[in-house]
Amino acid sequence: MIPNIVHIISDLGPGGAQVLLFDILNNLDQQGDLNFSVITINSGEYIEQFERSGIKVYNIKEKGLLNPKIYFKLKKLISEIDPEIVHTHLHKADFYGRIAAKNCKIPVIISTCHNYSTSHNSANENKITFIDRIDDLVIKYSESYIVAISKVVQKYLINRNKSHENIIKVIYNGVNIQKLKNVLNADERIVFRKSLNINEDDYVLAIIGRLEKQKGHLFFLESIREMLIDKIKIKLLIVGDGNLRNEIQKFISENNLEGQVCLHKFEKNIEPFIEISDLICVPSLWEGFGIVILEGMIKSKIVLASDV
Repeated sequence: MIPNIVHIISDLGPGGAQVLLFDILNNLDQQGDLNFSVITINSGEYIEQFERSGIKVYNIKEKGLLNPKIYFKLKKLISEIDPEIVHTHLHKADFYGRIAAKNCKIPVIISTCHNYSTSHNSANENKITFIDRIDDLVIKYSESYIVAISKVVQKYLINRNKSHENIIKVIYNGVNIQKLKNVLNADERIVFRKSLNINEDDYVLAIIGRLEKQKGHLFFLESIREMLIDKIKIKLLIVGDGNLRNEIQKFISENNLEGQVCLHKFEKNIEPFIEISDLICVPSLWEGFGIVILEGMIKSKIVLASDV
């Protein structure tokens, strides 16, 4: 009998958890000995990419954190799919998904913890928040297992509750080794650079990720502002979308950096952007495990990352 597995994720928008889930399922699908599907609570740009790869996606289209419709829709879907394993990702899916799975009597419930913060404003692996305590209660109620994507995430979970030590397994994020191959040849690289107003002899720094406080864009821009002004052959490429877009654009305008900084929208395929870059920058203020570090290294790029 082929195991039936359901992954529940808060959304399929741009983010490391979504990329990781896609890569895992896309590669597992090639083995052909698993039957899996994905439930996204609040839509997301990656739905089409999952479906193009043959991964069944259910979109319940519910927003908000305190929304009981999420629980009831998840419970109904889980009952219909009747999986042996439910695997949840990100806070909203962890909360509603584990409770729904438990009440559907799913025998194995797993959650991957992708970060060591329940806040968008800060992170501290030694601090326990109100949401953390609720999450601990849900873990106990659902009798779920936990995958921590790094040792700092494991430390955060055990600091919250010592009993978690018995149910946690550290499994580091991976990267698809097919990305060793460049998607751009030498001529295409030059053309792609020109399309972004970058010359072939420019030295390109790149930050690729959500435009949120966690990722440290403004901190980094302030740190290298004088260098960008003095060294006109250094360009900064920022790829992503998020709540800080207007603030980042304002900083660029106020410091007359339009010629030095390219602020590009979110792209599902970041490989070309990595390939045209010389240095991948990850100035995160906190990070569970930055996948873009692996993405840069597998393309043989130098990576400059904050010590988090």
